[in-house]
Amino acid sequence: MTEASDVTPPARPVVAVVDDHELNRRVIRHILDRFLEPVDIVEGKSGFDAIELRFADPSPAMMIINGEMPGMWGQDAMREIRRREADEGLPRMPIVFESADPYAAEKVLLHDADLWLDRPFSQPQVAAVVRFITKVPCRTGGTRGG
Repeated sequence: MTEASDVTPPARPVVAVVDDHELNRRVIRHILDRFLEPVDIVEGKSGFDAIELRFADPSPAMMIINGEMPGMWGQDAMREIRRREADEGLPRMPIVFESADPYAAEKVLLHDADLWLDRPFSQPQVAAVVRFITKVPCRTGGTRGG
């Protein structure tokens, strides 16, 4: 028989949020906290950060990345991530491209992201995408944070 104190709770999924604007990262954190059971969030501000986060240990379960950032754009980071995943024989991490660019859907196809979010996006839309990928359940009894 296993003692209750000996049982390790399952690890929470890690979601990487990469956007050069603090406000955008804060909005996504708020949405996930409001609608989903807890996830761990790691953040970056550039495409270089996205690459570093993808190959960190532990690797995120998924990434939400902005397309237009200083230093290295999201599209370039996605291309490098996919190249390294293939070269190193690593599983493909789901990447969600977020942008206010009306041609974002085309960029998703060109740069090998899995999904995209058009800004402005709705809160339930963001939560649904993360829930679909990570399988994190919605909060029960309504949402937090009103």
